[in-house]
Amino acid sequence: MKAHLTKRLVCLILAIVLCLSAAVIPVLAANDTKNVKVKVQKVSNDTVPTELNPERQAAAEDTVQTQSAEGPVRVSIVVKGGSVLDKYSTNGLTANYAAANYRQQVRASQNAVAREISADVLGGKKLDVVWNLTLAANIISANVESDQIDAIRALPDVEAVVVEQRYYPDRSAEKLATQPNMATSSSMIGTNVAYETGYTGAGTRIAVIDTGIDTDHQSFDNGAFDYALQQEANGNENYIKSLDLLDQSKVTAVLSQLNIAQNGVSADDLYYGSKLPFAYNYVDKNTDVTHDNDTQSEHGSHVAGIAAANKYVPQTDGDETTYVSALDTVKTQGVAPEAQLLVMKVFGTNGGAYDSDYMAAIEDAIVLGADSINLSLGSSYPGPSKYTAYMDADTDPVPVYQAILCRFILIIGCMLNTSLKKSNLSWHSPCSSVKSRSTVRDRCSSLSFKAARIDWIFCR
Repeated sequence: MKAHLTKRLVCLILAIVLCLSAAVIPVLAANDTKNVKVKVQKVSNDTVPTELNPERQAAAEDTVQTQSAEGPVRVSIVVKGGSVLDKYSTNGLTANYAAANYRQQVRASQNAVAREISADVLGGKKLDVVWNLTLAANIISANVESDQIDAIRALPDVEAVVVEQRYYPDRSAEKLATQPNMATSSSMIGTNVAYETGYTGAGTRIAVIDTGIDTDHQSFDNGAFDYALQQEANGNENYIKSLDLLDQSKVTAVLSQLNIAQNGVSADDLYYGSKLPFAYNYVDKNTDVTHDNDTQSEHGSHVAGIAAANKYVPQTDGDETTYVSALDTVKTQGVAPEAQLLVMKVFGTNGGAYDSDYMAAIEDAIVLGADSINLSLGSSYPGPSKYTAYMDADTDPVPVYQAILCRFILIIGCMLNTSLKKSNLSWHSPCSSVKSRSTVRDRCSSLSFKAARIDWIFCR
């Protein structure tokens, strides 16, 4: 890792030198002197104007929408008292009986608050609860009337009430006809070095919280995935066992701890095979994770393919199926081709994801032992974003859900195209609690930077 960072630093220095040399040479030629001095001044990011023209600003905000100030709204009711991860580590979480008991206590306190809201605010009507978040947060996500928020916020056991934002796919990206470059990107991002040292993603679980996946796509074929692992094993019977792959029995073992358990699903419903051992639709509350029945785009398959498209693809000749190199035949292979994918669809026939839909999926990904969690959130253009409904104006100005993520999950890193000045967050980190970029680097094994959009990647 140290050698890798050193190479990155050398490349950065060379780039700076080239930029400076391009500016210096014309100056020397024009003035014909050897004593010209070039001054370089560091400029704070806060002083650089980032305002967009109004039309482009409106286009940038199409992917994130604030709910109406009138009528029914989805809110996050933050209940007083710590969440499970306030007290317990994610390591060995599913087998930690003390953590399980505490989680039941948190759920019981939420139920008590829900009853209190029903009695004191709703006139006896049952609170329309969508999610009970207890693991990384102590939050009741519910649908209420906007004019009821102040009364709920005033209850003694309620810490805050936050109106959730809703996200929609970026339609502008669908108009861009691009060809995959996964066959040539290996040397650019360093995966060739990882492959040479034996790292292929085998034994890791990647959660993709997005628009779903094409379950029939050849790049996610279960047989091809199994074949790749057999090739890696090379006759070693203990190799595949050592990977601790997520299988149907393991999903069954933790099913009761998942947020989706309340929706009456079984491990048989969730298990799509060895490559896709878990798949669920958090918006429509069913197991349809494909792109076939909604118009929310195929972005989820795009992301999943970049992360973990198989090393081999099936080739059928009559009744015989063989497996051939994906790079040689379809010119595409994921960065971690032997990783398993946890598909968490948060865009469906009922529309886009609310903040709590994402958080419910993140909590389940933690329970399922995800090694990394990918969320692609952002806006179409650089510039300020409106976070007003995403904050609790009466307490902390830091966005509530970002604060939760920063406290409980290790953030690998992201390059923001969206200015967070309005929420007092620096450009280099979505977390004000992370004091410096070095803190992020020290806590995580690798960095992921996206210049075009926000890709949040979390690691255990």
